[in-house]
Amino acid sequence: HRQMQSVEPRYFRTEEADIHLPEQSYFEIGLFDYQDNGEDLLIGKSVLDLEDRYYTREYKLMIQNRKVPIEYRPLMCESIDPNTREISTISKGSLEMWIELLDTTTAAEVPVSKLLQPPAMEVEIRLICWTVHDLQMRMCIDDYGDQRENVSIRARCSIDCRTYNGPQPREQETDQHDCCVGDGEFNWRFVFSRVQVTKGV
Repeated sequence: HRQMQSVEPRYFRTEEADIHLPEQSYFEIGLFDYQDNGEDLLIGKSVLDLEDRYYTREYKLMIQNRKVPIEYRPLMCESIDPNTREISTISKGSLEMWIELLDTTTAAEVPVSKLLQPPAMEVEIRLICWTVHDLQMRMCIDDYGDQRENVSIRARCSIDCRTYNGPQPREQETDQHDCCVGDGEFNWRFVFSRVQVTKGV
C-alpha cells in the first residue's frame, strides 16, 4: 500500500498470513521509500520472534481476552560511516501496530479486527499578534539609499493544510502600523476555521 508525499503515513490495514512454527518463526516488516525508476529504498525494518511470543503465557492470555497491546516497533536501518566504513544501526522512526497469533481453529472462529481511521473533527485555529519589539532598522532604507527614521509594518500569517475548508483566506495580514521606530502594536487575531484533524492519530 503506497502513500505519496508523507512523512507520517497512515495505513489502517490488516494483513493475514498462514505460517508454520517453528519453520517461519521470524516476521519482518519494513517501510520503503517509493522510487519511480528502480528499486524502492529501505527506510527501516523491524523483526519479531513469533515463536517466542506465541508460547508466552502472558501473550496467550491477552489473545484469549482480545486485549493484544499496541506496539511501537522501531524501524531500524544499517548505516555505513564514510570515513571508518564501520556499520552501525540507527532508528528511522517507529511503526504503530499489533500482532494476533491464532491457531487454525481459533482463527476460523474469531473475525478479523477491522481497522478504521478515526473520523475527522473540525477545529478553529486562532493566532493573536499582539506586539512587535526591537525591530532592527539597519536594512530599512529609502529610495535614495539613506536609512529611514521610521517604517510602516504589517504581519502576515498563512496556513498550509490540505484539510482547511474555512471561508477565511489562506494568507492573512494585519492592518498597517505606520511610523514604527522599533516597536509596534497590532492587537490582531488571525482566524482559520473549519480545519479537519483526525483525533488520536
